[in-house]
Amino acid sequence: MRDYNRAFTTGEGRADAIRTLTEHTTIKDPRVFEAMMLPGLNPNGYVNLSSMVAAQEFWLRLNLMAEVVPPERFVDYSYLEWALAALGRLPE
Repeated sequence: MRDYNRAFTTGEGRADAIRTLTEHTTIKDPRVFEAMMLPGLNPNGYVNLSSMVAAQEFWLRLNLMAEVVPPERFVDYSYLEWALAALGRLPE
């Protein structure tokens, strides 16, 4: 996550990041990554739980889900907390 953020906010390692993304995603043309606005991600690895709820509520209105599942049921930060204890936290 930190390498990704650094690559797309400062440019440091950008070419390597784009090469990795083209190798491991369905987007194979590096020019697409150069042109697109990529999402900002939390530098400490946390996911936005409220956006997960909002997405589920949208899918629920479209009858694509039967119920909203609280993110706490499927998001486990225990490994993340272990990594942050070892690496240290970055300002968000």
